[in-house]
Amino acid sequence: MASVSSNDNFIDPRDVEIEADNYESDIEDKKEEITLKYQEIADAEEIEDDEAEADARGELANLDDELSELVEESESILELHEECESYARGSNLINESYFAEYCEEFAYDCGEISRDSTMATYVDWDRYAEDSKMDYTTITFEGTDFYVQG
Repeated sequence: MASVSSNDNFIDPRDVEIEADNYESDIEDKKEEITLKYQEIADAEEIEDDEAEADARGELANLDDELSELVEESESILELHEECESYARGSNLINESYFAEYCEEFAYDCGEISRDSTMATYVDWDRYAEDSKMDYTTITFEGTDFYVQG
């Protein structure tokens, strides 16, 4: 399911929303399976079918484990989704490791400096990126900082 990764240079908040929705749906589906399994156990108890009850309890334990794994797996993407709703407003998140390169490309694209200019070789792009961070909000995802203009 991991289409959004902290290794990505950019994260599109729409992808985060899709992945968060998928996790939420999967969690709800798993809870429904658990509810049905409890009913199966109750039915087996009612007719005193010990073997069916034991099987259902074993399956219930597996479903509980699967639900726990899903919830744990989804935590970081659900947190990121919340932050994207608060800060991203449709803007891509830019990985910190790519931010200096992004700022350089942005400066060229906006015409702040010409690609053909010899001045470009004198620009300290890391410092330029560092100074540009004041216009961005930091969002941390899986231990990696991302910047979003906001």
